[in-house]
This record gives sequence, C-alpha cells and structure tokens, in this order.
Amino acid sequence: MQRLFTAQVKTTSIAIQKAVKSPMITRSITSSSQLFNVATPRVPSKILVAHLDSAGTIVDPFCSLPLQLLKRVFDDRGIAVPTDVITKYMGLKKIDHVRQILLNVSQDWQAKFKRAHNEQDIKVIYAELEALMLKFAGQSEFTKLTPHTEEFIQDFQKRGIVMTLTSGYPQAIGKLAVSKFREFYPDSPCTFSDEVTQGTRSEMIMQNMKKLSCKQPALLGQSVFFTDAKSDLNCVHKSLAHNKPWLVGVSDWSTHVGVYNTQEAFSLSPEALAARRAYAAQMLASAHLVIPDMSHAVAAVNVIEDAMAKGATPDNTQKLTFNECINRPRL
Repeated sequence: MQRLFTAQVKTTSIAIQKAVKSPMITRSITSSSQLFNVATPRVPSKILVAHLDSAGTIVDPFCSLPLQLLKRVFDDRGIAVPTDVITKYMGLKKIDHVRQILLNVSQDWQAKFKRAHNEQDIKVIYAELEALMLKFAGQSEFTKLTPHTEEFIQDFQKRGIVMTLTSGYPQAIGKLAVSKFREFYPDSPCTFSDEVTQGTRSEMIMQNMKKLSCKQPALLGQSVFFTDAKSDLNCVHKSLAHNKPWLVGVSDWSTHVGVYNTQEAFSLSPEALAARRAYAAQMLASAHLVIPDMSHAVAAVNVIEDAMAKGATPDNTQKLTFNECINRPRL
C-alpha cells in the first residue's frame, strides 16, 4: 500500500514557475489509478529541485552491489584490486569504471597475462559485470534505502521540492536498484547512464532538468545535487563549471567508507568506523556542504537558502558552514 502522496511530474514545470511567486504548488497526485489535481501547501523555498545520486546516497548503503561485483570480476581473473581503487571511480558509467580500474592495475594485468589490456578486455569484463548486476540488483539487500531516506522524502515533499534521480547504472539495472525509492516517490524523473551520450552525472542532471521542462539555465542555481561519490562532484565541477547546482556530499553511507556491506561496517570498532566516515567526508570536500546522512538534508537546504538570501550562488561559493544552528524548524 502506498504510504506517501507522490508528485506527478508532468505538471512540475508549471509548479516550478509558480513556486517562485506563489505559496502554493499545484500538483497531480496519484491515488490508485486515478489522477486528480490538488493544491498542496508549500513552505517558501528558493531550492526548487533536488537531484539525487542513487547507490550510496539514497539506496544500497556503501554502494555494496557494484563494489562487491567489481571486486568479483577481477578476482575471477586473479587480479586483486584495492578497495580504494574501486571506490575512487564509483559514480562513473560502469564500463568507464571498469576501464579506470584496468588502468590502475595495468602492471598486475601485464604480469598475469604477459600483455597489456585492451578494449576487448574492457568489453568482456563489463559484459560479465552487467550480467551479474542484472542478476542481483533487485535483491532487497541492494535496494534498501539508506537510513533516513524515507523521512527526507516526506520533508522535501512538504517543502514542495521536486526530486529527480540519477544513476551510473544502465536502465535495466538502475530501475531495479531504485525500485524501493520509487515505492515512496514513484513519479520522480530518473536518468540512467545509457540515456545520455557520455553517461556522465552532469548530462544526467541536465537531462532531468529537461524532463522537468526547466529551460531556464538559472534554475540550476535553484537546485541541489546530493551524492556520496567524489567522481560525481568532480564531473559537475568540470562540466558545469559556470552554471552548476549546489553540491552536497553525503558521507556516512558513502562508497568511500570502503566497506562491502553493512555487516562489515558494524563489525568495526566505533573508532574505526568513525575514522572511515571521516575519510569519506574528506573525499567529498569539494562539495559546497558535507552532511553525515540524509537526516540532515533539510538542514542543508536551510544553510543553502540562507546563503542564497545573502547573494551566494553555486558558482561564487566554495564552501558553506554546517553547524547545529541549522536544525531550527522551517517546515
């Protein structure tokens, strides 16, 4: 049974245009199989859209699925890939992820096979990886929400913030991976890596803006991107250097914690886990703001909006300060 009202995005472009001037948003709400228009109260907000990375941010804590399976396809070839090499490139289109790993283990590959790796090797390894991901992506272990995701969905809906999804997975796998999230917010625009030319996060964000019919470039400055992956931040900084969304890193369940599942994480001592999470936060330091988990998502928006009220933009701001004062109620 559906637990939350969910926004139907075919009216989102109208809603976004009205949101700047109006305290109300007109939404289409899905109830059973029927659509009907309702007016939903909206707290005034300058952030209109939240772009969300999927694995490690809102589903699949620590990016367990790709982390485990990338390790497996290389282990099967007798190539031991350090965990930090795999996590370094998490967020990339998966065939590019394989390519980057091979570049990092090229000496081991040469020693094992007496030749350099080539494009055919990349395609073969990726084909195996894709088949494994398709087999396991729908399992509950990998589709479960990261802690506090359900609450932040409710909070963002109350604020009238539209949520979009991005994923480094191709569509067939990505739709399985985000299936649990879409139980709570089924109509969110979602773009997967095989739906854009280069499969980059920047392209996916821009494609989602198009799906929302946001033709005004300035609206990127009224959106925020949440991710657990450094490669995503690097991509946005490079590709959208002069017109990007606000960037928020999410550290506690990030791929950069470097564990293969939640069981491994909680088998660590509290001190060891805290140290790994601190390292993940450092890896995400190029974001405007780094938060521990999605329970702080609304607070992060509060900080960003306070900065915007003082004239800050994503392009003229390097870093924002996150402290206890931001938890004041706004909803």
